[in-house]
Amino acid sequence: MSCMKSLGPEKLAVLSSLIAVWIAQGLDTDEIDVLGNFISAVGASLSTIAAQQEKQQSQQDREKKKKEIQKQIEQLQEQLKKL
Repeated sequence: MSCMKSLGPEKLAVLSSLIAVWIAQGLDTDEIDVLGNFISAVGASLSTIAAQQEKQQSQQDREKKKKEIQKQIEQLQEQLKKL
C-alpha cells in the first residue's frame, strides 16, 4: 500500500474511477449498486479503524508526555530541596 502514498490526489481519483468502470463492466444496475454499497461499507469501517487507532496513539502520546512532565517536576523538587 505504500504506492498509494506516492500517488497525488488527482491520480488517485482517476485510478479509482478507472477501477470502478472496469469492475462495473458486465454487471447489471442492481449488482453495481450492491457492490458499491459494500465497498462504501468497507471504506467506512476502515475510516473507523483509522480514527480509533489515531485516538489511541494520541492518548498514549499524552500519557507519555504527562509522565515526562511529572518526572521533570520531581527532579525540580529535588533540586529545590538541595537549595
